[in-house]
Amino acid sequence: MKPSLYKKIPTMLCLMALSAGPALAASPGPIPAAPTPPIPAPEDKPFPGTIQLSIDATDIDRKVVRVHEVIPATAGDLTLLYPKWLPGTHAPEGAIDRFAALTVTANGQKVDWVRDPVDVYAFHLTVPAGTTKLDIRMVDMDAMSYNHGGGKVDFKGQQSLPYGAFRYSGPCPPMRHSYRFTVKALDASGKTLATAKASKDFPQ
Repeated sequence: MKPSLYKKIPTMLCLMALSAGPALAASPGPIPAAPTPPIPAPEDKPFPGTIQLSIDATDIDRKVVRVHEVIPATAGDLTLLYPKWLPGTHAPEGAIDRFAALTVTANGQKVDWVRDPVDVYAFHLTVPAGTTKLDIRMVDMDAMSYNHGGGKVDFKGQQSLPYGAFRYSGPCPPMRHSYRFTVKALDASGKTLATAKASKDFPQ
């Protein structure tokens, strides 16, 4: 490097620092997000209207459930809440991370929604004037993915398996649920020789 360049570098750095100084001083720093609309506390009271609900659970290969819901609505601000507390659970652990493709329409027109920046279970929207019903469509990608457990058991001709042969955990539902059990027969290399399935309702 030429000696003349060594002399220019400190001068250039000084000019850069001087030019950056006002810009840094003018920076307001972190800016808090605008306050979000208040979320009304849930109330235990009769719902004034009829909710239409249809569920498509035919996509069993990808374990995706599609939900179509129609709810009565009037013009104004509205907050939709995804359930945090689910039957049989002991904490607010509704699987919001498996919730997708929320679409809301009114009178055939799309209604934009904004997710609450604090409560990820809340979605804010404004119902257009003249609306009597909201058409809501969503995808629940968690409904059939609950891992109840299972395991491998050595087969030596036995007709039944003893208690504790493999691990199992149920969701302890307060209402009757239908479960599907799948048993696969494997050879020594792990290749599937046969598959059997059975369904049963619990509680009986």
